[in-house]
Amino acid sequence: MNAQEIQEIRGQLFKQIFSVDPVSWVENNLTMDGESFGIRGKGRKYLVDIYRYIAINALKPNGKPIVIFKGRQVEASTMALALDFYFMASGIFGTPTHEEMLAGVKKLSRIKVLHCFPQDKQTDRFIKEKANPFMNSARDDIVNKMKLKNGADTDRIKQFIGDNSLFMESTGVTGDRLRNLSADVIFFDEFQDFVVRAISNTTKIQMASRHGPHGKGIQVYFGTPKEKGSFFEKTWDKSDKRYYNLLCKRCKRYFPMFVPGTEDWKEIWIREQIISCPHCHELQDKLQAVDNGKWIPTVKGAAYVGFHFNRFIHPDTTKELIMDLAPENNPLTTDREYRNEVLGEFSSGEATPMTPQIIGENCADLNRSISRVGSLTVPTYLGIDWGKKVDGLSGGSSYSVAVLIEAHGDVMKIVNAFKLDTRGFSKKIEIIEEIFKRYNVKQAVADMGYGEDLVAELQSRLMSRVLGWYHHANYRNPYKFKQHDYYIHANKDRMVEHAFELMKNGKIRFPFKQQANIEWLVDHCCSMEAAQKIVKGQVFNTYIKGSGPNDGLVALTYALLAYKFVMTRGFTMDIMKIRPFQVKNPKPLAITGYVPGMR
Repeated sequence: MNAQEIQEIRGQLFKQIFSVDPVSWVENNLTMDGESFGIRGKGRKYLVDIYRYIAINALKPNGKPIVIFKGRQVEASTMALALDFYFMASGIFGTPTHEEMLAGVKKLSRIKVLHCFPQDKQTDRFIKEKANPFMNSARDDIVNKMKLKNGADTDRIKQFIGDNSLFMESTGVTGDRLRNLSADVIFFDEFQDFVVRAISNTTKIQMASRHGPHGKGIQVYFGTPKEKGSFFEKTWDKSDKRYYNLLCKRCKRYFPMFVPGTEDWKEIWIREQIISCPHCHELQDKLQAVDNGKWIPTVKGAAYVGFHFNRFIHPDTTKELIMDLAPENNPLTTDREYRNEVLGEFSSGEATPMTPQIIGENCADLNRSISRVGSLTVPTYLGIDWGKKVDGLSGGSSYSVAVLIEAHGDVMKIVNAFKLDTRGFSKKIEIIEEIFKRYNVKQAVADMGYGEDLVAELQSRLMSRVLGWYHHANYRNPYKFKQHDYYIHANKDRMVEHAFELMKNGKIRFPFKQQANIEWLVDHCCSMEAAQKIVKGQVFNTYIKGSGPNDGLVALTYALLAYKFVMTRGFTMDIMKIRPFQVKNPKPLAITGYVPGMR
């Protein structure tokens, strides 16, 4: 049998097997929050086409990798999860049993699917909040019934009848943790947060794929855009850039409701669910126009298939909702958030000053763990930000965080970082004193805004080894210190900018050997947005807290400030005119193995 005959037989098999529509299987077998999982005929035609492209077209030898460029809350992760279970439990894939072979049952080869995220915590949250409830709510418990008896059945690895396997994992910075797996299909969820080398290494586990292009398998990249110039944007630019076009009921012409970088949608979308055709200006129902629409590529001969969509074409979204989210109407929405998460557009790099990719690629010490004790010969510098928030408890908007760094030449190594899991005044004092003893702290800087009483108490015990910090509005001369008051006045924007410059140049090093222990600090460092202000004709960058916590970043800037203070002898290069900075050692502390509340 020659290659052409084999290809013809495989094509006939595809046609026979895929008479089972993946969309029909999902609708008939899965539920969402106990309700019917309806896709067709409800203003979701755009999703129907993507389901079928991934589950059918991408599995063919001439299939292409897929990139989905989207806004927030558009059901993309739900779609990927539904396809996870379709591949596992539909009965289309897998090694036939003896009984099936006797009955002449035809199947495609067994399939192995990896649904991955950049970080462990994203994976754990996805499994807990989406995957497990989704699986356990399937009609007639079909997904659980298709699991392989005595096969692997953990949160992250599930084996199914026919030698099908589903892996839910994180890649980390390098993807090395996945080298022992093999996969035919990979869903890269939250694509905007992956480190490039992690993607490169992870796709190599598809070299023996039995589905899709030989040696490449099926790859689906989807996420919410962030900054321009990112790997996400470069990948999108390699795609055929498909936009969903609505069909006018009158003139029968197609038109996109939204194209990134334009505001034509404001004229097309009249109100609520009413739209106007840009060709004939006929008013009509948005949902009907969506259900009659289709995806139209805008680039020929591209290496990737690309789909762009946002909440605009979602059946539950009205124009009024979108307008209410706009920055000019909602003080809680920044311009970057609106562009990235609502419109589904890339924003300028200046608006997103730090990303997980930058830290992962430039700042990761892959073979270094956090230290439980400091060096006897290398001093550390401590930054402390105070707050009331404690994980697992209600109340409080910010954490109490301590970050320790060591200086190795011009490189700052993060030794450890803690959230102080206590609100108690005396307990916080006890923890900080223990950190001083355990880590050979030379100098600390702590926030005075919320923690003035805490700083005063620490200074009564540790003297000038603890300095308070107040914001200093002067951008041109951002650092000021008066020796008699034990307080530093420093410009917070210049402090943050200095930290980001060091990160971008690889001069701040994060201990990434156990990445899960430091992921929260990475997230804190990336929860900032940038703007600019003009002071006496000179332009300066300013930084605004993003949607997530940033207390770890603030504490890191205080640790860097402590180091700078010591090295510059109180922010002056004229060391001959400054008296030696007096340090009175505190009463020795007992070294204990563990202090509750410090982690």
